[in-house]
Amino acid sequence: MILQPASSQVVSATDCEVVYATDLAKAVYEQVSEDSFKNFIIKLTENGSRPFGSEANSHAVSWLRQELVELSGGKIHVTILGNFDSVVGKLPGSLGHDGPSIMIGGHLDSVGVSPGANDDATGVATALELARVLSQYEWPLDIYFCMWNDEESGLHGSKEVAAMFMENETDILVYFNVDMLLVENPNAPPDQRAWLVYQAGPGTIFQDARYWAELTRCMSNNFGNSIIRPVPSNSFPYWGQSDHYPFVQRGYKRNIFAHESGTAYDDAYHTSSDTWDNHLYNYTVAASTVASIGASVAFTMSRTQGQISQSRFSTTLSPGETREYLLDMTLPTEVVTRASWSGGDGLLFTALGPLGSMIATNSTTASVANRTGVLLFNTQDLSLHRLLINNTGGRPVTIEVEIAYETDLEGDSIPDSQEPWFNAFHVDSDDDGLTNADEMRLGLDRFNPDEDGDGLDDGDELNTYHTNPRLSDSDVDGMPDGWEVEHHLNPAQPDSQEDPDHDGLVNLSEYGNGTHPMNNDTDSDGMPDGWEVEHRLNPLVDDSSLDPDGDALTNIQEYLNGRDPNVPDSILIQAVYPSIVVGAAIGLVVIVTYFVWSKLKS
Repeated sequence: MILQPASSQVVSATDCEVVYATDLAKAVYEQVSEDSFKNFIIKLTENGSRPFGSEANSHAVSWLRQELVELSGGKIHVTILGNFDSVVGKLPGSLGHDGPSIMIGGHLDSVGVSPGANDDATGVATALELARVLSQYEWPLDIYFCMWNDEESGLHGSKEVAAMFMENETDILVYFNVDMLLVENPNAPPDQRAWLVYQAGPGTIFQDARYWAELTRCMSNNFGNSIIRPVPSNSFPYWGQSDHYPFVQRGYKRNIFAHESGTAYDDAYHTSSDTWDNHLYNYTVAASTVASIGASVAFTMSRTQGQISQSRFSTTLSPGETREYLLDMTLPTEVVTRASWSGGDGLLFTALGPLGSMIATNSTTASVANRTGVLLFNTQDLSLHRLLINNTGGRPVTIEVEIAYETDLEGDSIPDSQEPWFNAFHVDSDDDGLTNADEMRLGLDRFNPDEDGDGLDDGDELNTYHTNPRLSDSDVDGMPDGWEVEHHLNPAQPDSQEDPDHDGLVNLSEYGNGTHPMNNDTDSDGMPDGWEVEHRLNPLVDDSSLDPDGDALTNIQEYLNGRDPNVPDSILIQAVYPSIVVGAAIGLVVIVTYFVWSKLKS
């Protein structure tokens, strides 16, 4: 049978709030429904397994296409993409192509023996549930809800769509890929019941992916029960085995893999036991993770040019109770915390850095005028910071807290309040002459203008010198590309053994000695570089007037006379000097004798 949409969950296209400078993170978090999430999984799996090419798979594709339209009241535009029939729905943002996109998804197929409730109806249900909630609003950015097909045979659906996105220069601010969320590790700490694995390693910065995993942890902590653990991809053995990975391979760097913490306990994986009612499955943990992802999306899109980021919380504390709020810092900034309260006798505010060190503290009492207080502190480190509010009095207290601080989602050191959303594909973040899209295609770092450190901008290497921006010596002749360009050689052709200035040094020797291959006398001292090197003089310093061998002949005289400046003129001095001395002595005696004889005679 063809799956039918849940008509009771349809959102009217006319009942839509335009989001501008409004933080709806809490509202979105609270609208995510565990029952709705579970119902999507039941609906998707009731026809049994869904291997690609099967009738059940085709029915699932048709149902998902219809469901996305119905859930959003027609606001989500749905396309079946590629040869593998992946379902991709787009909720258009008000900025259109002027802003990046957010993507949420999982794979719709399953292995032949399994209904695939956990693997991966959880990913599909995540996309559907967040489509249901988020389509009630008009957001600044496009949001894609993706259900990949034929994942089980080799990530085929996501591979071809990743190529399409790259070809169309679709900029992805973050991709939340969800694959298996239902089994938790019963021995894990309470705040590690679900894992958000973030792309890490060479070429990534904090803002690329780690920030998003930590932001989702913030949402889980601030609005729920704090169940999420951020995990770097290089410590997660299954990083390359789900549908985010084709986007990694295409150069996208902001990829998050939401995954269960209890893989070691999941004995239903790829079996007929992977049904929605498996006793191991914890829908509360899964739905809370989905709610935290949705809240992260909503919080991010509250960003407004000209305004700093603001978060608002309200809570009631019993005597002695402490409430913790998490903040994820993306640049050094001042944090302004304003609080107002009613009831209570006293409050203690404390700010802690990423390693738990105290940054600031402020104690207030009921005698404070208007029952308001401010805590200012500066952050220097990126990553998670904690704000603790403790009721130090003997009565309950109700608190309203507003926290304001600068953010930098792009990691370009420019506060978000000072720049609009942008399409990063058409931006040259490192001013090297290549757009970020070009950098991604080539596997280059968009924040490093000289990937290989050879002194040439990557854009110049590609467009002007036709050299390899990832290889410092493109022609493998022993001389860096930048040095060759600086000295008017060809960095794309091996020319290490040529001697264009005819000074007796080939180009490779000129490089090794620091001399100029197009100037036969680099230090302009009248002696060719090759002759100086051969005779152990310094071709970079004017040493023409020196006499290192002490033979009364300067270096320039030695050069002009064809002598060795490091050997006393052995042939001329050592052989001739004694004769000159003897001859001079004899001559002097003769002259003196003649003079005396002349005087006596006169």
